[in-house]
Parts: sequence; structure tokens; C-alpha cells
Amino acid sequence: MAGDSMMTILRFEDLYITGQRLWAFRKKVAAAEREAAAANKGIWADPDFKRTNQPGKIFYPGMEALARFERAAANTPDPPPTYDAKTPEEKLLRIADGDDNAASYNALTELVRRAEVGSITANAFNQLIFQGLERQSEPLRVWRELFGSLIELAFQQGRLSAYQVERYARQAIIPRLETSWAKKPNHPQPLLAIGSEIRVGQVKARSVLKDNQAGKLLLTASYRLWQVQIDGVPTNNFKANKQGLKTWSRQLRGGTQTRQFHLEPGQALAPGLHTLNGKLEVRILKGLEAWNAAGRARKIPDGIKPLAILRLEIDSLFNKVGE
Repeated sequence: MAGDSMMTILRFEDLYITGQRLWAFRKKVAAAEREAAAANKGIWADPDFKRTNQPGKIFYPGMEALARFERAAANTPDPPPTYDAKTPEEKLLRIADGDDNAASYNALTELVRRAEVGSITANAFNQLIFQGLERQSEPLRVWRELFGSLIELAFQQGRLSAYQVERYARQAIIPRLETSWAKKPNHPQPLLAIGSEIRVGQVKARSVLKDNQAGKLLLTASYRLWQVQIDGVPTNNFKANKQGLKTWSRQLRGGTQTRQFHLEPGQALAPGLHTLNGKLEVRILKGLEAWNAAGRARKIPDGIKPLAILRLEIDSLFNKVGE
């Protein structure tokens, strides 16, 4: 018997071994084939067969079957299902709100396509807006930017209420504060890192737009940090006065944004635990003026009413390591 005939009976349906064991088996078959050919045993005693076949050259299964073997051996799932215009809305809505990342992404992609061409029902669109706002409000659930894209498309089409726009803006940022003792060369300092998970749609707008380019729900965050103290003493670079207010702004584009501050303590710090306190305010602004100001790294113009305001009290500990 030739080795190839032994390989072809290894169907996916009969797979009870790992991919590693499959290839180890193939090596053994190839070695046995070369040994039989050298000894002119079995079918290898036929000169005609020997002229047209190379001993030890065992063909692999077909590429599709091979890929299925590999996925099974690695214990990975089959490719996620895809959806098209024939897939029922109810099914897409259910899958979109699920926790299967790949399937949810594909379902949302089809729903976005339908929303863009106007082939989605009003009930389905409203349900998607509700699902998106609910998911956006849950920090422990994975945010899907396509939900944000649907919500922002609904805004452009005049489907969102003022409350929904305000809620979407308020939930667009999840701030995370971290303090530590920074190992800065020759000058260790306390470090305050202000990180923000941004939960909006897939923003493709330019950093600076002209009036005729704007038609989207452009959201900008204006940050204000002040009254930063270590062990109750104001830091030298954030004094508790009007001049001690630190401000910056960022366009909300998705992903994460982080700003770090190396703090200068107002007094000598002994090794050990220390408290860090302060105030942080984040204003979420809508529209072209704030967007372009952030894109040019300029001060946000006065008079823009925020859609939402987040206020956080910074109250954390850091450990100064011995020098």
C-alpha cells in the first residue's frame, strides 16, 4: 500500500487526534515507505510503480481539509457567520447585542449598511439606539464602535431626542486615574496618569474641518485639572489658585486617550505611602468650533454650552520607593 492512500482516509469527520499527531503519523508513513522501497517490498517491488512514484513523498490533504484540521487541532472556532440583505432583522438585532465579538461585528456591519441605505425599519433602528446606549453605559462590556456609528447616523437623520444625545455624550468617556512613583532618570517624581476609554462611533472626520464638511455629531472633551495636592500640600506645578488650573482638550475618536503629569511635591517626601488629591472636570462639547479648536491645539472658545459634565474627585495613594 502507498502512503498516500493511508493519508486520504484521514477525514475531518474521523478526526480524533491533534494536528501534531497527524503530522507525526505522516512522517512515520513516509519513513516506512522509503524503507519498503529500498528493500523492494510490497508494491515497491514493481519497477513500473517505482519509476512513476517517489518514495517518502506523501501528499497532504486538500487545502480546505488541511485548514479544517489546523483549526480543530488548535481548538479554534470556524470562521464567524456572515450576513446579507436576506438575513432577518430580528436575527441581526439579537446577534448584534450578543457577546460573540466576530458575529456581533458582522451583524452590526449589515445593520449599518441597511441604515445608511434606508432599508431598516424604524422599530429596528430604535432598538439599535437603545442597545447601543445601554452597552455604552456598562463599563465591563466590550464597546462596539459600530453601535456608535449607528447612533451618530440616527443623529444626522434627526432620530435622536435631546435626552439621547446628552446621554450618548455623557457616556462617551470612562475616565481612569492612576498614580505611581515615576522612575524618571535622576529625578523621580509622583506621576498622575489620566486615561480615558472613548466610546463613540468610527470617526473619520479630519482634525480641522470647514463649515461645509461638518454634518456629524462631532464630540470634543475639555479637561480641567486643579487643586492637586500631595499629603494635603499643593504641588508646585498645580497651585490651588486661578493660575493653577490645567486645561486641555481632545477630539473623541475612539480607543483610549492618556495624559500624564509629573508632579512636583510642595515638600520633601519620605519613602512610603502618600496621598494624592485633586479635582478633575471633563466637559463634553458638540460641534465644529470645539472640534477645530482641539484639532489646532487651541483654547476652546468661551460660550459653548457643554452637552454633559463629568466631575471626579482624585483620591488615591502612591508608594515612594527608597532612593
